[in-house]
Amino acid sequence: MTSFCVFGISRPQCKKSAEQRIGSCGANLKAHPLMDGRAEKIAAKTQELFDKKNAKPKQISPAFDAPQFADGWIAIELKTGQIRAAKIMTRGTKNDKYGAKRINKKGEPTISWIPYEYPHPPFVGASVRAAVNKG
Repeated sequence: MTSFCVFGISRPQCKKSAEQRIGSCGANLKAHPLMDGRAEKIAAKTQELFDKKNAKPKQISPAFDAPQFADGWIAIELKTGQIRAAKIMTRGTKNDKYGAKRINKKGEPTISWIPYEYPHPPFVGASVRAAVNKG
């Protein structure tokens, strides 16, 4: 069962979003006058989306079987500088604001991605993550 993944902000997702926002100009892309400076606009918008402080984190990794694999993935990706605000999430029941489990229409608990809480100190990858964040 794969029940762990990483949520955060990734540069490739920001670039894809920037390309969608700026849009294309049809089939004849090179000859179209609106294509002048499109690459620079996409690069600027990508950086703007990546640096945005209140951006909503999305799933940026494949699903993993154990949290140490997700932690290792974070350590590797942080070295490349392609992600930020990475957080390990796990599958679990959603709670409402009072702490009671949310129930769906069938009367079953609602399953969603929730933040993973380490039962012990973070894994070895966390020390690498801290070193990368410092410098």
